[in-house]
Amino acid sequence: MYEGKTPENSELVTVTWEDILTEDNWGIEEATVQPVECITVGWLLQDTPSMIVVGSSFDYRAGTFGTIHAFPKVEPKITVIKKGRKT
Repeated sequence: MYEGKTPENSELVTVTWEDILTEDNWGIEEATVQPVECITVGWLLQDTPSMIVVGSSFDYRAGTFGTIHAFPKVEPKITVIKKGRKT
């Protein structure tokens, strides 16, 4: 898929992104649950309007990247399934 791409001809980049944080402890204050900032290092394989793709490892024998990460460039969508009652 990324034929011809190697660490020698690809940019080494960092991608900073936010990941979800799930906290299932009862009684925790809601304000303490925030997304976490993550950083991934890899060679830039693709940069399109909808995503960024980086490879974090490369197999010189096979000539292919491994540990490939695809990061979406879209905002999350919220769909209301059921409206709550007013209190």
